[in-house]
Amino acid sequence: MPTERKLAAIMFTDIVGYTALMSQDEQKALELLKTNRELLKPLIKEFRGEWLKEMGDGSLSSFSSAIDAVGCAIAVQDILRRNEELKIRIGIHLGDIVFEQEDVFGDGVNIASRIEPLAKPGGVCISEQIYQTIRNKPGIEATFGGEHTLKGIEQPVKVYHITAAKAGPKKAVGVQSPSFGSGWPKWVAAGILGLILVWAGSSLVFTSRPAVARLGPKSVAVLPFNSFSADTEDEYFSDGITDVILTNLSKIKDLKVISRTSTMQYKGSDKTIIQIARELGVATILEGSVQRAGGRIRIVSQLIDARTDEHLWAETYDRNVTDIFAIQTEIAEHIAAALKAKLLPKEKDLLSQPLTENVRAYEEYLKGISLLAAGTSISGAHRSILEEAIGAFQGAIDIDPLFAAAYARLSYAYTTIHFYLAAPPLMKEKAKEALDRTLELNPDLPEGQVTLGYYENLVNRNYAAALSAFARAQAALPNNSDIMTEVAIVHMRLGNWDEALENFKKAVEINPRSATAQDRLATAYLYLRQYPEAEKTLERQTALAPSNPSVYTNRIQLSLLADGDMEKAKKILHEGAKYTSTSNIMTTGVELIQYLGFWRFGLLDERVDDTIKGFRSDNPTNTDLRYYFSLAQLHELAGQPARASAYLDSALSVTRDMVTGAPGVFTVHSLHGLALAMVGEKESAIEAGLQAMALMPISECHW
Repeated sequence: MPTERKLAAIMFTDIVGYTALMSQDEQKALELLKTNRELLKPLIKEFRGEWLKEMGDGSLSSFSSAIDAVGCAIAVQDILRRNEELKIRIGIHLGDIVFEQEDVFGDGVNIASRIEPLAKPGGVCISEQIYQTIRNKPGIEATFGGEHTLKGIEQPVKVYHITAAKAGPKKAVGVQSPSFGSGWPKWVAAGILGLILVWAGSSLVFTSRPAVARLGPKSVAVLPFNSFSADTEDEYFSDGITDVILTNLSKIKDLKVISRTSTMQYKGSDKTIIQIARELGVATILEGSVQRAGGRIRIVSQLIDARTDEHLWAETYDRNVTDIFAIQTEIAEHIAAALKAKLLPKEKDLLSQPLTENVRAYEEYLKGISLLAAGTSISGAHRSILEEAIGAFQGAIDIDPLFAAAYARLSYAYTTIHFYLAAPPLMKEKAKEALDRTLELNPDLPEGQVTLGYYENLVNRNYAAALSAFARAQAALPNNSDIMTEVAIVHMRLGNWDEALENFKKAVEINPRSATAQDRLATAYLYLRQYPEAEKTLERQTALAPSNPSVYTNRIQLSLLADGDMEKAKKILHEGAKYTSTSNIMTTGVELIQYLGFWRFGLLDERVDDTIKGFRSDNPTNTDLRYYFSLAQLHELAGQPARASAYLDSALSVTRDMVTGAPGVFTVHSLHGLALAMVGEKESAIEAGLQAMALMPISECHW
């Protein structure tokens, strides 16, 4: 028999006190062993497992799903709960199992057998890998049992103990219940009957409060895949694979796919699948794990119907790492089939086209995607993270010079730094160079069209060209919320408010857990003076980002604009005060504006001196331009013109340096003009303002 290797959930059991019983009453011990076997074999089969072998009073079995393995263990222990004679311990681990010459072995077998003695009599002990898979399951609870050094295992193993199974796992779909023939002991039959009643009750619990699928039955959220690789640096690899699977699904128009920003928030979450699906408004959840070792990769994925907690599809891929591109395509196609989604020929062609065929380049690309996502947030852009992302994309290009998608992401990062962080013109030139190379290599690449639209909007301010590029991208990526957001922003700049609002709503629908998406929708409502809708949106934003000061400044602004309610504004001010310390926020330009704006709202309490004191204590060494502006205004209001003048002089010194360093950036001239006006140099202020307008005409500056 040739050697076969696979990844499986391995269950090891043994009978408590069996050796001692054999020395006292051999016949009774053998009867107990027979009873144990008669109990385990049918239950293992019922949970779609495979009985592998016996070793004395121990047994070894494998399952394709960790959920099935734990479900079987809980069923066994539930049946034996009141049996004083037969007590067993169970250990479960997700790992390698090797079949060779009629025998089974491997690290998975070793670890399962080593953690089994750590279980209490009648208990179930599981490894970290199993825990990561079952922790979101309704009714199953586990407690951390520490990190243990096991015989023959190099690395310490984290173990958990199943402490509660309130609802009990549901019976596997399509598997027949065991028959209660004359060969079954009566107590086994009674126990299994009781277990079926537990399952039935569990089913009623699940179906009485199904997950609310606002997006319909063909909706799916891809949860971050767990990384089980030995190298902790591989976590970005599993995150990147999650992102690419999500992107592939987003190419299927007949599906509704939740955005990455919303699903990544559930990384490491202990919430159940039903809770997550309810919060995201989807019918199904895709979850899984990634394990890489040398040139091999194992991806375990399962699609769960959150309304019934049933497995719609599950698969374990154990292949060479070079097959990663094919695996990601297969997963998307299987999910489409499981949800009965129509897969158009053009969509199938898009799915089958790998971005690159070089795994090392792909790894750098995945790292860059993760960094690019972290480099932009509700509070603005973070230059150091974006520059790290640029390094990763450039690394991918160095390995594969024909990697069009890497050029597209590289251009996107350069454009972001140029526009949002007022970078020198060099960034704009680099963005254009990378964009041109993208379109040269693959003019139809969806990622390239997204970047083209982004560049035309922010750099060239050619809004018609931007909308045209975004339309081409959206045809290939109909579920991409980032495209919807960018389209909305362009429409705002054009004054097309109805179109802008509609696209912001669509973006929030498939990105419901994004504070940034809620912020933009709230801003659109504010501009349109639809204050009740703005308030509801800002409340959702507060729930998503309670520690961000800008959330509270927006709510204060709304309360003053909508009805001039000073008391309500003060209440919001005090609600967010604990989040205004600079130690709690990044101090990029955008975030500092929001932070200082919050302190200005502190004047609602009409305690200027206290506001100044608190402001300075939170900014002991800050020399940012906006810091000088704000303190100048505060001292002016406090009747201290000399101090105000000193801060304005400092501000003017900063703006002069800014103009020298970035003469082609309109925001720099605007700030310089403001500083000049505040010190009374009116003619120079007007000249600076005109220079800013020449660089960015007012007619083109809507956002």
